[in-house]
Amino acid sequence: MDGLGQPQLISAQVPLPTTVDGVLDAIRKIIIKGGVYSVHIEKGSPILYQRTADSQELEPGADPDLGDMTPYEIARQIDMQEFDVAAQQLQDASPISVVSWMMVYLESRKLVPTHLLVGEATNFWSWIGIGPRRGAKLSTFLGVRVERDQQMPSQAFLIFGCADRWAGVENAKVVLKGAC
Repeated sequence: MDGLGQPQLISAQVPLPTTVDGVLDAIRKIIIKGGVYSVHIEKGSPILYQRTADSQELEPGADPDLGDMTPYEIARQIDMQEFDVAAQQLQDASPISVVSWMMVYLESRKLVPTHLLVGEATNFWSWIGIGPRRGAKLSTFLGVRVERDQQMPSQAFLIFGCADRWAGVENAKVVLKGAC
């Protein structure tokens, strides 16, 4: 079936994430697209997959839904709200309390905190009291997946609020921005 707009089997690839949660997220995103014929994972190589797709939908080898966007670039396209510590009367609260209240804020809006996004050279781990070396090793923090992005400013962090616990950053309804 190679006619214009007809389904055809295409091959595509996405980078292999460095964490188990990242790999599971990538596979979930692939499966959600539908028409998946095969997925191949090999250490040190991109995730390769084949699926049926409309010939007008995408060029072979490229997948615009996953694209090359970083988590920070995705966050900037979602409803981002600055978490106002003063408005929440948390000026004297500990850093861990501020982060906890950010999560409570999302949950009060019927959203699930799913991801914490920090920069590669973040101040977050020192601010929270864990230390940068230990923080750099964490794949989850307070039950949410930790994502790192070199574009993310070192003095800020983001918490993603999604409708589903297993959603990816691209499915966030709200992103809360905090200062550290």
